[in-house]
Amino acid sequence: MSRLQPARRRYEADDLPGALALLLEIWRQAPDPRLGGLISSMGDLVKLKADAAAWEQQAKLRRPEWLSFLLTNAKATAKVMKERVLLLLEWPPDPRLDRWVVAQYARPPFTSTGSGPFWTALKKLTFKLTDPVAREALAQLDSGRLEGVMLRPLAPTDSLRPDELADLAALEAAILTKTTPTKGERTADQLLGEVLANPADLSLRPVLMDSLLELGDVRGELLALQLKPEPLSAAERKREKALIRDHWAELLGPLAPVLKPDSRFARGFLVHAELRAGLSSAVENALERARGHRLWNTVESFSGEGSVLEAGAFPVLRSVETYRVELSALTRFKTLEAMALRLRPEDLSTLTAPGNLPALHTMTLALTPDLLTSFEPWAVQRVWRSLTFTVEPRDLDAACALLGRPLALTTERLELVVPRFESSSFHARSRLTVEHRPGVTKATVRLELSSKSNQNWAEALLTDAAAMLETVAARPHLEFELSMGNVTPGAASAPLVARVERLGGRVR
Repeated sequence: MSRLQPARRRYEADDLPGALALLLEIWRQAPDPRLGGLISSMGDLVKLKADAAAWEQQAKLRRPEWLSFLLTNAKATAKVMKERVLLLLEWPPDPRLDRWVVAQYARPPFTSTGSGPFWTALKKLTFKLTDPVAREALAQLDSGRLEGVMLRPLAPTDSLRPDELADLAALEAAILTKTTPTKGERTADQLLGEVLANPADLSLRPVLMDSLLELGDVRGELLALQLKPEPLSAAERKREKALIRDHWAELLGPLAPVLKPDSRFARGFLVHAELRAGLSSAVENALERARGHRLWNTVESFSGEGSVLEAGAFPVLRSVETYRVELSALTRFKTLEAMALRLRPEDLSTLTAPGNLPALHTMTLALTPDLLTSFEPWAVQRVWRSLTFTVEPRDLDAACALLGRPLALTTERLELVVPRFESSSFHARSRLTVEHRPGVTKATVRLELSSKSNQNWAEALLTDAAAMLETVAARPHLEFELSMGNVTPGAASAPLVARVERLGGRVR
């Protein structure tokens, strides 16, 4: 009797774990490439009530029906993945594991020098490869990480008999039938792929919406609401919020745990991504799993840790507020219009290189006199809608002098922000906003004190405001406004208020 007959009966009885275990026993005796592929396909069919947080616990049990899930969710930090690889060393031979090992060399999950222990652990798994498909694929790779890897010769094995090959073909056909989607599902999946591959083509969204609505998919309902040409009613806005709140994980997949609730959807997909700070191993692990995912493709504005940007395509990205990223990693985004980051002197050569960031018209950056000297000659040659400079109080005079030069006079909206104190619970800063409009210059100074009960910084803010006011006071056709905010009016503010009033400005 064919050795595959019992596995075939288990499969027909919907006992996938039992069928998988029997097929693995046969593969270890006769490691046929097609049989290895069948095991991989059947492993993907197993439905588990799985929790990625229990990865290590499930790996220790070494149950074959769990391996496909474990390999799919193995990605974590290099330190965690090293420990996971060591757990996988205890597993018996399995073509899924062998092919996963080779995939790590083909598409390295880590490239930093700190990931050395992971690669050392992976080599131990590599020495155990028995799957002929994996061994042949490994031989085709040219990777320095394979230095010292010598595969041991395999012991003689059986081959599948003709009757067993017939059972194998029958199982392959049965799995193909089960995994081939219906016409509606296939259309939806193909359309979703087209939308994510071409996020700027909004004509695809209504077609995807119709297909998803037929399948009862939650994104279909969200698309139906967000593609409406008229404003949503109060009930519709409530439903829109509920869909996003209740189906956050379904709509975002692996992106869900790394995003703050302030992230926004439009036209059925994520458009503003606001990342959680990577302050815990759980968030760091989630970031690793989310990097490079296709659901980032619809993001138009991004705020947060920058390594995610390095790994994704982001074809419609227009606005970035980021850190922990090299400026050179951002220059490939030809659609980038607005950027806020800490610019370093060594970044200037990248920023000013011909052809870089052609669409950029809005920047927010910290400004020092040395940086200004190099930045201004390049910036004055471009057309700016908005420039925001954060300056230290000691550098305020140099920044104010900029307001009388061509860069400031040709920028539609320019802001100087002078922070005196910044913390998570309190801030004290002054802000000058100069807007050039046809026939008039509007200047507004805001004193930004986050609490009325703390007036200790008021005098410093008033001093900064007076310096900024005098810089623009001589402008023709000036409209001026002073916003006191939480600064209490009194003797200290009286001279500044009087000066504003003499200029015909408003105080509020």
